[in-house]
Amino acid sequence: MNASFVAVLALMLLSSPSERPAPEVAESENLLVVPDASGRFGFIDVHGTMVIQPMFVWANNFYDGYGEVFVCGRHAFIDRSGHLFPYPPGIPGIKDELRARQVGNKWGFADWTDKLVIPAIFDETLIGFSEGLAPVKKDEAWGYIDRRGKFVIPPRFKDANYFYDGIAAVETEDSLEFLIDRTGKILPRNYDQLKGVSTEGRIPAELAGRVGYLNDQGEMVIPPQFQAGWPFREGLAAVESNDQWGYIDRDGKLVIPFQFAAAEEFSLGLAAVFLNDGRTAFIDKSGKVAFYLNFAAVSGFWASGVTDFWTKDNKYGYVDKSGRIIWGPIQQSTVYTRRFDPWSEQDIKSSCEGIPVEMKKRARTLPRNTDRIMIPPT
Repeated sequence: MNASFVAVLALMLLSSPSERPAPEVAESENLLVVPDASGRFGFIDVHGTMVIQPMFVWANNFYDGYGEVFVCGRHAFIDRSGHLFPYPPGIPGIKDELRARQVGNKWGFADWTDKLVIPAIFDETLIGFSEGLAPVKKDEAWGYIDRRGKFVIPPRFKDANYFYDGIAAVETEDSLEFLIDRTGKILPRNYDQLKGVSTEGRIPAELAGRVGYLNDQGEMVIPPQFQAGWPFREGLAAVESNDQWGYIDRDGKLVIPFQFAAAEEFSLGLAAVFLNDGRTAFIDKSGKVAFYLNFAAVSGFWASGVTDFWTKDNKYGYVDKSGRIIWGPIQQSTVYTRRFDPWSEQDIKSSCEGIPVEMKKRARTLPRNTDRIMIPPT
């Protein structure tokens, strides 16, 4: 069965009444990936209840009502009822998302069926598009193309990164970092090194060994005075001074005093911090501890009100905003490790084992896209 016929068949199935996308779901209804003892993955809800039993060799958390699984040699999207889709129909525009695809030693961009939409003529690229542009390397230089494959910013840089808030970091032939806008214009450079991307109109940058913050015009609007600093999230940024961490606002005013051994970014009003007495906790925007939790690392709260965390002995779990552990922690560190790994023939065979018959039938109607990686659109 050729790829084009499979793609048409998949579209026909999607348009049938029984396969229409479910109504829009609340973020609290999104599901979370969990592994079982054998390393198969399933999904729980935000209360810790198992909704889809572990059966997949790889899976990714739900986003806007759909998760991603690898099943019978296909990357597919799954809803709460276990129905499979070639792309998540509930997310506007994702069917049209393009992702990098290698052909021989060249790179192009393919659609969700793995059909090349932009020919493989580039020497190198990143995964996909950001804000409508993709960095690509051609003839030993980096530039940016649009979704038609046309250069919007000609290749003239030694290196290039994604656009964030209309700004991208590039490297020139003399190995200096610069910021450019969407026209390719180089912004003023009054820093030694960029320390992060643009978020909320601020970019951490280092000058003479100290970190300050630029605005989107490249102007240093918060003077370089900190040992280190994270990007802004929810109006605040974690910064370090005299080996202690606190939080500043977008004007550079200290809002939460320097009092933590380490601090992370805010999400949904809470931030993870490491206290000087060795304990770890989440604080609110007043700096008050919301709850204590034993962790070594966290991701930050998603819109569903849950975050994953790793303990100091490498166990993995989920906790909600109230501090209630809804799953784990267990000794399991492979939840996301397969995301960028190539799938072997044995992996592909294994991905069909233990899958219900009807799900197998559905999976085999979808494009065989073993190396496709899908991420939520930006």
